[in-house]
Amino acid sequence: MNSSTICTVSSSCIDIAQFLKQPLYQITSWVQLAIVLVILVSIFTLIRRWLVHKITIHGNLMILVFNLVFLYCLNAVFCGASIIRYKILFYFYSSNCDLRTPAWLAFVLTAPPYLYLAANPGIHFFIMAERCRATLFARHYENEGFRFGWICSAISWVFAFSFILYIILTDLSADGFSQPLGVVSLTSRNNAQGIIYLHYALLLLLIVTSIGDFWIKIMNQKQLNRSAKYGNYSVSKKAWPFAFIVCKCQKEIMWQFIIQRLPFCCYIRQSHWSQQDSQRRPDKITG
Repeated sequence: MNSSTICTVSSSCIDIAQFLKQPLYQITSWVQLAIVLVILVSIFTLIRRWLVHKITIHGNLMILVFNLVFLYCLNAVFCGASIIRYKILFYFYSSNCDLRTPAWLAFVLTAPPYLYLAANPGIHFFIMAERCRATLFARHYENEGFRFGWICSAISWVFAFSFILYIILTDLSADGFSQPLGVVSLTSRNNAQGIIYLHYALLLLLIVTSIGDFWIKIMNQKQLNRSAKYGNYSVSKKAWPFAFIVCKCQKEIMWQFIIQRLPFCCYIRQSHWSQQDSQRRPDKITG
């Protein structure tokens, strides 16, 4: 092990120790654990109530919603496991380097949130598309099969796993992942630009989905008024409470991207441009 490698290892050990000792992290980690617990309890309550008071909805929508709930649960479980692991290590570690995370464990703990990032907006979009089909083809919709739901689920998961594969392959080519990590993150110089573009694309997809949800709400209201007048409305009203839940989740994801993701993208892009500028003008680094 050469001197530069030793220096890097020592630096990562110190960084993770200082990070975990910060009062801000101690507060935010407990808040995150509370949020994870609320999400898991909400999912459990939702499933229990659905089993007791079942809402009859189309199989395509049921397939997509099952994928959505599974994504929420997967993301919450692994985020909670990562926080709990750091909590345990923080109280029982003997040296700063014990706080580092092996590369394989970093991939295991961090991959599910990336899956959530890549698949969640797509599933929300397909749920909106399914509701569009139910609104436009109300008279024939309830007799259709489940092919649309399975195809949309497959597209979402294939895209998500392809994104994870891209992240892993680009990380394996980076020097920082050849040893245990300090602060765990799968974002590196090799994939930062791709992650930025993905955030922009998913934000655009969420905007389209929100516009589609707004249009569906207007159309459903018109059909409801027409059904009250003529009594021939064929779209099942039992799916409406569930559609309200989907819209609430969509708004939550939209604000999460606007408030959290965009500043993160801007920070990475600014760091990337600063590094490129430093490489192009080495004479200004020596000041």
